[in-house]
Amino acid sequence: MKVSKETQAIVDAITSLKVESNLVVDYLIPVLSIICSALIGFVVAYFTLLHQEKISIQKERIKEINDWSVMIHEAMLSLIAIKNNYIGKLNSDPLRRTLSIPSIIGDHQKLDKNTSGLAFVASIGNYNGIEKELLGWAATNRVYSMIHNYNSLLDIWDKRSQLERPIKEGLVKEYGKYGYAEIPSEVIEEIYNKSEVVSLMELTELAISLTDGLIIEMKSFTVSISEIGKKLIKKSYIKKYGPVLIYDYNANKKLQHFFEVSPKVDYDMLVKLTGKPLEYFEKKYDFTYQKV
Repeated sequence: MKVSKETQAIVDAITSLKVESNLVVDYLIPVLSIICSALIGFVVAYFTLLHQEKISIQKERIKEINDWSVMIHEAMLSLIAIKNNYIGKLNSDPLRRTLSIPSIIGDHQKLDKNTSGLAFVASIGNYNGIEKELLGWAATNRVYSMIHNYNSLLDIWDKRSQLERPIKEGLVKEYGKYGYAEIPSEVIEEIYNKSEVVSLMELTELAISLTDGLIIEMKSFTVSISEIGKKLIKKSYIKKYGPVLIYDYNANKKLQHFFEVSPKVDYDMLVKLTGKPLEYFEKKYDFTYQKV
């Protein structure tokens, strides 16, 4: 078969073409595809990890707030149980107040928890329109002080019980025919002159004042820390991983009188008995939970 000159020329032109390599198509695009795939994988992994870490932080915050609120609530109930031994029995006479309170016996556990887990609470100060009571708990040193004072108070009640028992036994032996509530004034004068009785009265007043202050302080904490948690933790996290425990003490009418301050002692009588200035007692017994 004979091929025309024109057809042969086209065939020769095609066969003479050289296949040239395209750098962009053959090398750069595949490399970029691999890099992009790796980058996308990295970004997805990074944000997934970031999201998981955020969830973990929020869950830990919910747990931290609930652990603290339960612990302080239970400690407050321990103090209420102690106060129940003398609430409604106190007048202003330092001796009769002392004699009306029995030895405090009970297995009251001291608190031992690091406050560093509550560091995130400080950020509540960055919010506008936050109640003053909530802002007061933004500093963890106040929480630390509350724990320290609670543990100190348990020691004070123990020390008072150790001092009180032999004194009361001696009073019963010497003045037992009158009974604590019926001791006449002339006998009271004799008892006042006993230095160990005066020491017991001072320790009793310290315990009463500190118990009042800490009950109020712990109530404030348990209510406030729940409100702080609700503001700092997104509702979606609370709904999914919560809840944040909430204490409403107003709902329990039987507890209300425990949140009231005990009747004050007659400072003038204490000044006369001890020879110490009035300012000493006013400072020492005025919500000393912040100073112990």
